[in-house]
Amino acid sequence: MPPGEHTIEASQNGKPVKKKVKVTAATAAKVQQDFLEIKARADAGEEDQPYFDLNHDDREASAHPSEYFWGGDHPQNGGVRAKVEWSGAGEQAVKGKTYRRFSPTFFVNASGEVSLKHPSGAFAVNQGGMVNRAAFKKIAPIWSKSASADEDPAASGPEGPTPRGEQQQQQAKEEELTMKSLLAVLAKLGLTTSAEVDEATAVTQVTAKFTEITAAATKGNADLVAAKADLDKTREDLVKAKKATAKTVVEAAISAGRIPSQNAEIKAKWEGLIEADPANAELLPEPNPVLQQVVAATSAKEAGKGAGAGAGDATHPFLVKAKEYQTEHKVSEPFAFQKVAAKEPAIYDDYRASIGLGDKSTK
Repeated sequence: MPPGEHTIEASQNGKPVKKKVKVTAATAAKVQQDFLEIKARADAGEEDQPYFDLNHDDREASAHPSEYFWGGDHPQNGGVRAKVEWSGAGEQAVKGKTYRRFSPTFFVNASGEVSLKHPSGAFAVNQGGMVNRAAFKKIAPIWSKSASADEDPAASGPEGPTPRGEQQQQQAKEEELTMKSLLAVLAKLGLTTSAEVDEATAVTQVTAKFTEITAAATKGNADLVAAKADLDKTREDLVKAKKATAKTVVEAAISAGRIPSQNAEIKAKWEGLIEADPANAELLPEPNPVLQQVVAATSAKEAGKGAGAGAGDATHPFLVKAKEYQTEHKVSEPFAFQKVAAKEPAIYDDYRASIGLGDKSTK
């Protein structure tokens, strides 16, 4: 099929029709894909082998195609082209100049796109024939118009191939070497089983390997998503554990008289520091005896409340004065306790006696 857009006069269901046909590199790729599917079914015994006939009579085969490919944009030498194995009848038709042109058989949709497979699933097993009047008027002839010995690709002189025949043989050798090199690379990459497979088998094996690689990549991506979800959950659990540990350490520090229990800002600061780095717990201040007593008294008071003690619910005057001093002078709770205890030892002694720490002591 010559490249470009064409309006052709063809036959469909035995009736003459005009069709617009678009021929591009994508056409060659689609025809090759359809051909390989038909060939695979034929090799499996589910379909007849693809072939070309003579004059569209659907009788003897003129050739059997082995590959379709894009030949470029040249109006004569380009377009969709086929490699074939001639039958005896086809070879004689070419050499004897019985037929001059080739006419393809295909399906075409409303957009002018060509296929060898109908949307219904039917295949074009007979894919064209040797003719003398082709629907594509620009289609390249099988031999040159003049049919002189140096232009006829089928001609050979008494001394061997003509200059054009030698050129074609050289081109064929170069193509064969290129294909062998490509097959060797494909085999080295593990995409084919051997560098000796034919082209159709190579295409089938490379397609299968690509499908295998794609499936493995899909599974790998799924595993990666699952692993990431597990990692996110582990990180979340770790954050929760760090928060819980920091809170436990700070509560223990309060109980040990290291930091005041009533200052929420100080508690939050230490919890944040220890959550960021557990080693920061070593920076906590040494236990303060006065603060220890306050914590113990507070704990005893809370325990008394839990047991139903009524009279002990009132706040002791010493604690009231200490709180007032802390608020007025904007100092820490332990410092306020020390100042009030030194200033009013009698109230402090009474407070100590009320929490069971002795009768007389101001230290």
